Amino acid sequence: MMKQAAVAIVIVNWNGYKDTIECLESLNSNLYSNFKVFLVDNCSKNNSYELLQQDIDTNRYHYDIELMQTEENLGFAGGNNFALKKAMKQNYKYYWLLNNDTIAKADSLSLLVDFLDKNSNVGITGSKIYYNNTNMIWFVGGKFNRKTGKIAHIGYKDVDHGSYNQITEVDYITGCSMLVRHSVFEEIGLMKEDYFLYFEETDFNVRARKKGWDIKINPQSVIYHKVSISSGGEQKIKHRMLPIMI
Repeated sequence: MMKQAAVAIVIVNWNGYKDTIECLESLNSNLYSNFKVFLVDNCSKNNSYELLQQDIDTNRYHYDIELMQTEENLGFAGGNNFALKKAMKQNYKYYWLLNNDTIAKADSLSLLVDFLDKNSNVGITGSKIYYNNTNMIWFVGGKFNRKTGKIAHIGYKDVDHGSYNQITEVDYITGCSMLVRHSVFEEIGLMKEDYFLYFEETDFNVRARKKGWDIKINPQSVIYHKVSISSGGEQKIKHRMLPIMI
């Protein structure tokens, strides 16, 4: 039996202890075994960091987890990059960026890894994402119009009746659940931190495509997202404008 590829799971917490522990607890049921979680507290203004450390010390989670804290709120890209810099020194094959306000199904990671294992031309893949506790789609791939700068979620707010079950080439994968090859980071670097929040993953995906990598959504992998909690309210994401043209 072939050894599983090593995966670093990167999760960023900011004042979201309750959501973060639900995300981490969902990983207790993960069917994929060769992974380590790099958990970043993005300079929370509450006691999230202390509570998370206490949970780790009391073995609440059944896997290897490293908790770290930034000295200031670095935003989405900065928080993820903070952990990625540490994880990449340990030379993982894949890196799974996962929002802290998500619930991962037991097979969500294994399906993504298996897909990249079998498709060496694909540099980035991601999950079908439902609104939490529903079968309403939040994301099943992203589109980017290079002429207008507009980006849009495919399937946004559609009730899923099986129309979005095909592996599909897309313009970008959201950082809510994005599995990336180590070699992609080596080629294009980390996410740009200029954006602070939103758009950074679109820019990252576009840069990867320019280097010849395919980007595909794997809707067999499913996660659930508590969208309004992490964003401070539902954003107008169906047709957002990328502020910096690529």
